[in-house]
Order: sequence, then C-alpha cells, then structure tokens
Amino acid sequence: MGCTTAVFGAWMERAGPRLVNGLAAVIFSSGTLLCGYGAMSHQLWALYLGYGVVGGVGAGLAYISPISSLIKWFPDRKGVATGICLSSFGGGAVIASQAIEPLLRLYRTPPLYLGSASALKPHVGEGGGLFVSDPSGGGGLVEV
Repeated sequence: MGCTTAVFGAWMERAGPRLVNGLAAVIFSSGTLLCGYGAMSHQLWALYLGYGVVGGVGAGLAYISPISSLIKWFPDRKGVATGICLSSFGGGAVIASQAIEPLLRLYRTPPLYLGSASALKPHVGEGGGLFVSDPSGGGGLVEV
C-alpha cells in the first residue's frame, strides 16, 4: 500500500479521485478474484499475488484518493480532516477484527489431515516441521 501511494500519488492528483477510485475498485476486485482462485485451486502463488500485490495496489489507490480530496476541501484544517479519515480507516479494521472470530467459528472447517510428516516438512520448512513430527518416527500419517 505504501509503495502504491508513493508511486501513484502524483498521477492521482492529475487524474482526479473519480478515475482513481474506479480503477482502485477494479484492481482490488481483481486481486480478490485472484486470491479466491488461489484458495480454490490450492495455488499459493496466486493467493500471495492476489491478496498481497494486486489487492495491495488497489487498496493503496483507494486509500490516497479521499485523503487528497479532504486536504483540498479543508485547507485550513488539513490535520483534523486527515486524522478523522485515517481514524475511520483504522476503525474499520477494529470492527472487522471483532467480526472475524464469530464468523470463523460459524463457517471454518479445519483440515483433519495435511499429509505425512515427511511430506509436510519440505513445504513448511524445517522450523515449522519441528512442530509436526510423527510420534512413531516412521514418517507415517499425522493428524493435525
């Protein structure tokens, strides 16, 4: 998000908030779709690219547009205007974090089997693989 605001900030000033917000919605939605594809097809690269890169660019564009508009609307109260805007952005995260736990309890089904410990260790890495070990030591099935 921060890189997006630094790179596209000057362009946003020239293009205007309507175009930037429309483009931000398209880019963020594309990132969400790519993330969903990665989750459904078990492609970790698509999950990272969709959520981390494409979604971050879309969120960054959507982040700078209202702040820039507020600074222009309230030139004598720039700090108050941006403070309220940024507080509401952070407040949304606070509210969403409170809603995540009940939704996870309601809809999440944890995996019952991830594979044998010997097959799982190269993917998790040795650090994480230390915590997923077969009690019998034979590389058999491990229920996680």
